[in-house]
Amino acid sequence: MRKTTIQILIATMLLTGCKNSVKQADEYFQQQSETVIGDEIIFLTSTINFLYYANPTNYWYPEEYTFQDILDDKYQRGYRGLTRLDEEIHTIPDYDTEVTEAITDLEKEISAAKKEIKKKQSAIENMNGLFGMMTFGGLSGLMDFGKALSTEEEREKAEEQGRAMPEKVKISLENLTDVLFGKYRTLADKMYELENGAFEKVKPSFDEKSKIRYNLKMLVREKVRQQYNSQDTISRDEMIKQIFDYYDKEFKLTNQ
Repeated sequence: MRKTTIQILIATMLLTGCKNSVKQADEYFQQQSETVIGDEIIFLTSTINFLYYANPTNYWYPEEYTFQDILDDKYQRGYRGLTRLDEEIHTIPDYDTEVTEAITDLEKEISAAKKEIKKKQSAIENMNGLFGMMTFGGLSGLMDFGKALSTEEEREKAEEQGRAMPEKVKISLENLTDVLFGKYRTLADKMYELENGAFEKVKPSFDEKSKIRYNLKMLVREKVRQQYNSQDTISRDEMIKQIFDYYDKEFKLTNQ
């Protein structure tokens, strides 16, 4: 069946209208994005790597290390890990009071933990010197002797406590990561503000909303890529995915 001229005109108008709505939304994003999400993008790109790898074992000892391994190492790896953690949190940019306080608290706990490690290192040296002249075979021999006199439950508890990252450092690190994730959710909130502004401006259909949202995500992704200065694209892409997943879950598209 041949289409009439009026049918063709109507179809053309509908397609043009759809295209114009999406295009108008894209133009709105270009005009408003720097103002609405600019600071959040900068903060995101500056903290992606830290947040992605903020696992205690990356700054302490791998899980396969035993307490005896740590003593044999004289806490050197752990000390270096805490030093590196301290250096990395100093690269996190100023954002707000909550972030600053979380960083300051972690700095304080790292400093205290490093002082304690220095004391332990000194004690290990002294004990090795003392017991090395005896039949215990130094600190390792004393550890073996202590194990022989303790129950299995006591040994497991001592092992767990002995090899763990300093508790207060671990808690402060977890708090900082929670705070940073909260700021990532702020980016999602700002994206919604930007998206909602476009919807109010162009009054799109549901299908148009889906296209507009997709374009907004691509805009955010491109801005992150432009400002991200690390070669580690795995952490970058994974963190972007997490933000978009949260965004879609928290702000579902509707027909209204």
